[in-house]
Amino acid sequence: MIHEGARAITGQFLGMLGASATVVGFVAEFGELMGYTIRLASGL
Repeated sequence: MIHEGARAITGQFLGMLGASATVVGFVAEFGELMGYTIRLASGL
């Protein structure tokens, strides 16, 4: 539950640090991609 809550504020945190919308989007989607990749690999 804490992990999911922390993921929800990643975009706002990066924006507060001055990251552009492109960087925020890339970081968020890259994290999702890595999560699904690890789930796929560990499931096999």
